[in-house]
Amino acid sequence: MDKVIIFQNFFVFFTMMKSIAFVISKSIHGSSIGREGLNVVLSASTIQDNIGIFFIGDGVLQIVKFQNSERVFSNNYPSYFLILVNYGIKTFFVCKRSLFDRNIDLKNSFLLDVSILNPKEMRKKIDSYDLILSF
Repeated sequence: MDKVIIFQNFFVFFTMMKSIAFVISKSIHGSSIGREGLNVVLSASTIQDNIGIFFIGDGVLQIVKFQNSERVFSNNYPSYFLILVNYGIKTFFVCKRSLFDRNIDLKNSFLLDVSILNPKEMRKKIDSYDLILSF
């Protein structure tokens, strides 16, 4: 019973927000937090139109092309990020510093069409959203 009440309150809370930012900062492997974050994004997209997804830190590894997850016996769920566009989500940002720190090429490296921002621009953009959720 308590879980139903919490879910209903969460749903009402989501519908009250004008915009939601999802900050993904965890690596693709080692935990399920990235996959769980993707599930929350998909759920939120059914009730919210203004969603932005921000990839910072190790989170930039979530959307890099040409990953071979079979080597670590993992499901290749990053390809699921491609369906976000079908859910109407088209606002994706990647931290330039995070890419530089991980030696990731800035051109043609991503599964999605992303905007690359420096950390200061990223912070300003994230702060413009009503609700910020981090995964």
